[in-house]
Amino acid sequence: MTYKNRIATHYLISAASVIAVVFVIIYFIVKTTVFSNLDTALLYESNKHLNDIVVNQDSIKFNKNSINYEREHQQAEVIPFFLQIVNIEGQLLDKSRNLKQQLLSYYPNHTDAVSFNSTLNDRLIRQVQIPIKKNDATLGYLITAVSLERTKNVVDNLRFVLLTLFPLILVVLFFITRYLAGKSIQPIVNITNTTNLITKSNLSQRVELPETKDELFTLSESINSLLKRIETAFTREKQFTHDASHELRTPLSVIKGTLEVL
Repeated sequence: MTYKNRIATHYLISAASVIAVVFVIIYFIVKTTVFSNLDTALLYESNKHLNDIVVNQDSIKFNKNSINYEREHQQAEVIPFFLQIVNIEGQLLDKSRNLKQQLLSYYPNHTDAVSFNSTLNDRLIRQVQIPIKKNDATLGYLITAVSLERTKNVVDNLRFVLLTLFPLILVVLFFITRYLAGKSIQPIVNITNTTNLITKSNLSQRVELPETKDELFTLSESINSLLKRIETAFTREKQFTHDASHELRTPLSVIKGTLEVL
């Protein structure tokens, strides 16, 4: 793997970690907010209609003038709220008309006015059960439910968008980082190309100094200083060889002449 790709990969790993954490935080914040708003509306609706319940000696029913003729509870679809009254044993006492032949499930373990997920006709709903009391005695429970389909769709769509964007962002970041890394190490490439061209015949050539005085500038200066010392040493060695050759040539000429005379 090239140095450029290593830089891009290391940056990508760091960016992927940060982006993943941010996306997870966004997802859970949105999910929590959406469900919190839904639960708030559910409790508001429950408390509003808790006052519309008529408690007789042998029955608990809705006030027909305040509940059964409200349009939102006469619709056939699960929009927006379902209401149902059960006794402490979970037996049906009354319900809103939009339930028609359907019944909300009663859960004895969820009687603390905390919202939870349930189903109605194989469709997801959000449900809460509030106790109906008289003289501190629990007579039954008001079950209020609302469709969870829209909320679930919002959360699912957000998750799909985040999961789709995550790899796309990483791919784009990789190529951008790779390009920027290539630009950043271009001075190193120039240094490498220049040093590869330097031979004993052109030791006077130097590495071009970068415009920015950074670590690469210091490296280039160090290489140029090294080249200068090498050039000086090579010149000194060449001069020494030339002088030694000259000094040796004179005695050899004398010996040669003497031998010729003899």
